[in-house]
Amino acid sequence: MQNIITKFSKLKDNLESVAFLISKGNSEQEAHSKIVQGLVLLSQIESECKSLLSDKNLPGKDTSKGKATLTERQQNYVNVKSSANRANKAEIEVKKVKRRIPKWFKNPGQCNSTILYAFLMLSEKHDRIIPQMLRTECSALSDFDGNYNQMKNFGEKNHGKVFEEANGIITLWEPVKKYILELYKQHKGSLHN
Repeated sequence: MQNIITKFSKLKDNLESVAFLISKGNSEQEAHSKIVQGLVLLSQIESECKSLLSDKNLPGKDTSKGKATLTERQQNYVNVKSSANRANKAEIEVKKVKRRIPKWFKNPGQCNSTILYAFLMLSEKHDRIIPQMLRTECSALSDFDGNYNQMKNFGEKNHGKVFEEANGIITLWEPVKKYILELYKQHKGSLHN
């Protein structure tokens, strides 16, 4: 804990130096260097805080089960942090999908386009779509599973999350559903069956 306090103190000093340098107006390179040092310190502090939160020596340790329990305040911090991360991931993913989907509709031969088209056509005929139905509809694709997985999961290098799968039922991912359906309606006549 003392190490974290020391790093906070260094960070505070660092930020004060940056503020002074910026007020002078001609020390951009030195200010940039101090900001980078501050970011490194913040990263180290974050890492140590995470370590403390997961440490088995936390107050409130349930010794009968051998597990550490978080205080209410610590749990609230963890919950807020993970909610923010999920929201940020979702926002990034929505932007990615909105950027890519128009290209998919213009290139129906792509694997991701084929899978999305197949799903949309199946959804016109069936209330519930299961993976096997979609797999059968896309039997010409050599790597259906790999491509489909990239379309239902978050990932830096995925195709874009367009599907949600729960209890064996595939649906369009809610944040992009309306957008995809609108584009599908516009391009439906030009799709190759």
